[in-house]
Amino acid sequence: MLTIYMITSSLLIAPVTPQKRSLLRFHHDITMTLDNKCTEVLVLLDLSAAFDVINHGIIYERLEHAYGICNDALNWIQSYLNNRTQCVAVGSCISIDKHLNFGVLSLDHASTV
Repeated sequence: MLTIYMITSSLLIAPVTPQKRSLLRFHHDITMTLDNKCTEVLVLLDLSAAFDVINHGIIYERLEHAYGICNDALNWIQSYLNNRTQCVAVGSCISIDKHLNFGVLSLDHASTV
């Protein structure tokens, strides 16, 4: 199914973005594992609710020490959360940027600074 999706959705057409590269690597790794008659385990974590209420530093620490997530995987999550700012625009007035230690900017949720 994934191979069919990758072909029909033009995923294999340039330019190759980091997201495409990750999906291709994921597909390759699973294919190689199955070809070698090994078992593959995939764990998907939905941490979106945690990003809204827990300090990012605590999230990093828990992911690394409690779940063993490290190196590139942890760096990827940190790059998503680090140095996030938010401002509010009302008409032509724009507030100053506020650094986010909690939460991730989302178009689903509007809040004032």
